[in-house]
Amino acid sequence: MAKGTYKGSKSKTPPTPMQGLIRAAAWPIAVIATAFGCPGAMALPVCCLIARLAARGVEYDAKDPWGRARPTDLRGDASYRKARNWLSDPNVLLPTSADAAVSAGLACLSCLPVRGWAGILQFLGAYVWLQAFWAERRDRTLTAEGRDRGIRQRRTKWARKQVPAILRCMLPAIPVGVIAAALTGLVPLAFAPALLMSAIPMRRAHKAARRQADLDYQAAGLVWKWAEGMDKAVTKGRPGSVMDAKKGANGEWLFTMATPSGAREWATQATTLAFAPQAQADGLDIGFALDGMDERRVAVAVATTDMPDLGALMDDGTGLAARMIIDEVRVGACYSATPGKVSGLKAAATRDGHVSCHSFDLNGTNADWSNIDGDWLKGSADPKFGDWMGAAGLVILVDPSGHGWIAVDDDWRSMEFDERACARLRWPKAQTPRDDRSMAAYMEVLQRTKREKAKWSTAASAFKLSPPVTLRYTDEATYRADRGWSLTCLPMTLGGDGSDVTAWMKADFRPVFGDSLVADILPTRSGNGWSRRILDYVHAGRAGNMSMPDALRDLDGSGPAERLLARVLVSRAFANTLKRPAFVSDPRQCLKNGCGTLWRVDVELFGGVTAADARKGENHVRALAGADVALWEWIDDSHVVLWAGDRIPPDVADWRSGRLYGKAMTLRLSQCWAQAGAVSRDGRSVETAELGPGPNGMVRAVFTLPAGLSMDKADAATSTFMDAAGYGYMKPFDVDAPGRFGLLLAERDPLPDRLLSDWSQLDPSHPRRVPFGLKDDGSPAIWDVSKTPHLLASGTTGSGKSSVSVTCALAMLRLGWQVAVTDPSKGANDFRPIRDRLIAFEDSLEGCYALLQWAEGEMKRRARLIKENGGGDFTTLPDGVRPKPLLLFIDETNSLLGEDERPLPNPNDDPELENANIMLKWRNGLRHNIGLRLSHLLTQARSAGIAVLLGAQQLKAGSLDALPAASTCKEMLGRVFLGNGETAGNISTAHVKEANRMLRQAGSMPKGRGLYEPMGGGLDMVQCWWSGMGDELVANADGIPTAEPIDLSDYMPVRPDVVGAVDEPAEEAIEEDLSFGDDFVL
Repeated sequence: MAKGTYKGSKSKTPPTPMQGLIRAAAWPIAVIATAFGCPGAMALPVCCLIARLAARGVEYDAKDPWGRARPTDLRGDASYRKARNWLSDPNVLLPTSADAAVSAGLACLSCLPVRGWAGILQFLGAYVWLQAFWAERRDRTLTAEGRDRGIRQRRTKWARKQVPAILRCMLPAIPVGVIAAALTGLVPLAFAPALLMSAIPMRRAHKAARRQADLDYQAAGLVWKWAEGMDKAVTKGRPGSVMDAKKGANGEWLFTMATPSGAREWATQATTLAFAPQAQADGLDIGFALDGMDERRVAVAVATTDMPDLGALMDDGTGLAARMIIDEVRVGACYSATPGKVSGLKAAATRDGHVSCHSFDLNGTNADWSNIDGDWLKGSADPKFGDWMGAAGLVILVDPSGHGWIAVDDDWRSMEFDERACARLRWPKAQTPRDDRSMAAYMEVLQRTKREKAKWSTAASAFKLSPPVTLRYTDEATYRADRGWSLTCLPMTLGGDGSDVTAWMKADFRPVFGDSLVADILPTRSGNGWSRRILDYVHAGRAGNMSMPDALRDLDGSGPAERLLARVLVSRAFANTLKRPAFVSDPRQCLKNGCGTLWRVDVELFGGVTAADARKGENHVRALAGADVALWEWIDDSHVVLWAGDRIPPDVADWRSGRLYGKAMTLRLSQCWAQAGAVSRDGRSVETAELGPGPNGMVRAVFTLPAGLSMDKADAATSTFMDAAGYGYMKPFDVDAPGRFGLLLAERDPLPDRLLSDWSQLDPSHPRRVPFGLKDDGSPAIWDVSKTPHLLASGTTGSGKSSVSVTCALAMLRLGWQVAVTDPSKGANDFRPIRDRLIAFEDSLEGCYALLQWAEGEMKRRARLIKENGGGDFTTLPDGVRPKPLLLFIDETNSLLGEDERPLPNPNDDPELENANIMLKWRNGLRHNIGLRLSHLLTQARSAGIAVLLGAQQLKAGSLDALPAASTCKEMLGRVFLGNGETAGNISTAHVKEANRMLRQAGSMPKGRGLYEPMGGGLDMVQCWWSGMGDELVANADGIPTAEPIDLSDYMPVRPDVVGAVDEPAEEAIEEDLSFGDDFVL
């Protein structure tokens, strides 16, 4: 209100204070009227009501520290407020409180001088006035000093538990009142005694409410006194009402104060420091703290500046809590913590008749118990940063279960604990001696925790880390190795300050802890993952541990101590190699005792570190962990398994299980791919998916390509991979799975250098399956005529191509085939010893021509035969009709298809030159005709049961292009290429690349060694059978019946006439058509 105006009036002149006079005049009127038998008590409430209406306030001529207007005349203002607030709450008239019984009893007594209807008015007037009077007395804000303190005494309600006592008081009073009324004739006397006596049991509660109001009033007075003594308010809002005030035995105060503007502006060190000079002037200290989660009030603690005797302080819970709050404001401010109310003080132990230990809780602070233990209780005696209550000489310990203990000292054994009461307060997981579960032992564990945390505070500060908040001695364990050394593992819990276990793993605490052999931090498991706040501290001092290994290569055994040390070594290696430490699981020893060391360790990567980063740092990791060998098992981008130790034994007997052996072997091959450079951009190499025994003593391996790595790149790295893996021979095979490929591996060539013919492999029931050698996978090399109708056997000089042709011919003869052989270039000398088993043996160009003419005719004859018997092919002919299958072997095909030299120039018409040119053209014509017939046979003879075996020296890429329909002809040919030569022309284009690789791998090759490519199939290295020469060949043909030669005379070509030659006249002139088709004309 502006200065110069008045409460309840718009006048600028001071109002006349009429309310006091009116209220004062009520009493004479009431007494006089009552004396004359009138209801004078009605004057009391009526005058108070008139005073309320006529009340005028005083001038608001000042301001409080918060800028609000206030009067200087506090007494006048109090008089005004009393009048204006008279009976402002009509609920006080309800008989819900004991004061209503007193008022009713007194009102009955006031009716004694009054008779009739006036008595009723007298009763009402007295009752209303008395109830308003009691309400006015309870409201301390209506006094001059209590204007702003907001203290109102609690109205004492009827209590159900007091009903028996109330009845006991009323029952004697009822007959007394009735007798008195009967004797005097005054009816009110019948009720007054019972009403007055009913309130007696509630008197104690009324006094307690008054005492509490007095304490609240005094406590509020302290705050208001100090607040108004400041030049400027330190809070936006004024102090509110005080409640639950308690006064300690040594002058301490502890109470709750409402804060209309919010509690947090009060619960700060700045507010406390602002109040401190005012309080200290009265010899007191003050502190404000949050009262739990209630944002509308604060806990206020006031204590004398002089510290009382500790025994007396510990006996007084109010004084102790107040002093703890005051010191909490100081220590909490050092760590940006908001103070909270100390509550739940419970005596836990005594000594010499005094309480020596309390338990307590904190409500409202934003500091959790881990922060309190780590920051507030460091063991420091610094005046500013010293321990909480350290200056008072008291000891505070944090209980892991989430509360605190405060004691006079740490001599726990001299205290008498209430074991039953403390059992509910102690942490159930605390590790105490097995033979001593007492509270004294429990407190000693907490005391040890405090000392150890002080050490960790120093150690952690060296690496700019926050110390652990919990040392979990419950789970502390010591592991002893067979060789005498030992390790201790102590779990610890980090605080909620954002620190991470990985930062601890980077630190080397060995120098900090007395140059220990081991002082490492390891992460701990939490469910299916890792805890970021719980860690294991693994420690080993030098005493008694000089035999402890410091490298994986020397760490044999598989006990808990060995496994823990292996985990430490691997974790330390990764922490010092990668930008973020890796989380290492419990390792496993893979080798049997005495067979070396190889540890299998699961490693999880975090913080952007990938498995590729770990692979790149392999050499560093291996060196730091003290390992001679390392294998990597890639799980995903953030998870690998490291196998590290001194060796990878090739003997499964050295391993603890066959599964471990098999996995290690697969990883070894994967590692070799990585060494060969078959690695994708993300660092993943070709991985071994399957590994097992293969055919012919080889190893069968299936590999998986990582994403981003092409098969071409893997192929390019194959040779290097084999060198790294120690294999000298490799054969790919198809895998029916995307992204995978298979290899058969061997340390050396699995094929023998020489292999004799094995006719036991012939199966007469399958005459079209012709074995002729052994493939590198140990299976027989078979020319399956049903799938590969014709075969080309080529090779370098001396490679054994003629031998494989002889072998195939012998095998087919044994299977019931007819065989015809022609070699116009070298005379088919390899077949000469067995020519009697052949239906044709032609060693001249004319004979070759005749044989091809006959073969084509035979093909057409068989085709007609098939047609006459219902169609199909050769195999569908009836047994009595079907002729024998026929093999036509043509050797030196490349020479046969080529032309002789060009005709010689003959400018002088030399007869000899002319004759030579005539014969040259004639032979070339025969060759062209042979090529045409051969083309027909290759493309058409399959269904007629005629197979063609071509022998040739090493062909060139275009050697077979001389054949008509060369493309179709080449598609009908399987290939056997012997020796190490040029593959183009000898192997189909699709397999040239692989053929070249296989020949490079083979190097120098024995006779009969080469490549076999069936039609439409893969490519195999084979060792062909050796059927011998001369007599040995004849012996191999033993049992094969001689054959009746076919008559080729009708197919022989007529030689051309030559110049100057005189022949005897023939008996009959024969005209021979030497036209060989559209392409060949002689």
